[in-house]
Amino acid sequence: MKIKILFSVLAIVCFFSCTSEPKHTDGPDMSKVDTTKKLPVENPYKNSKLEARVFNNDTVKVRKPKDGDEIAPVIHGFGYQIYIDDNLYINQAHLPGLPGLKAFNTSEQAQKAGDFVCYKIRNNIMPPTVTKAELDSLGVLK
Repeated sequence: MKIKILFSVLAIVCFFSCTSEPKHTDGPDMSKVDTTKKLPVENPYKNSKLEARVFNNDTVKVRKPKDGDEIAPVIHGFGYQIYIDDNLYINQAHLPGLPGLKAFNTSEQAQKAGDFVCYKIRNNIMPPTVTKAELDSLGVLK
């Protein structure tokens, strides 16, 4: 009788210990974290000269088509260029973060967006992408 009870208890313990559900932990598995990576260093553009320059897309030259070639679409409106220490870093001819090739309606809108990108670079928010929500909060989508 003792052997049957012992065998039954052992079978029950084995049954409940062999579950297919994953075990949950209180935090991430730190054994898989790469601890050799170093934290980012100081912003490399901290002391750089950052400048947003606005340009009119109507003044951008488009190459003339040859037989059968297609030309790039002409974008009407304004864009901006970001210069870091007088070197071209970003050339943005159309509204960033939106589908299509629509440009800014005014030079003031393009300047606001360019200044915002400069702010992101200055504060090491990299890459300095701009979302539709950010453009809307800047008031450049009107």
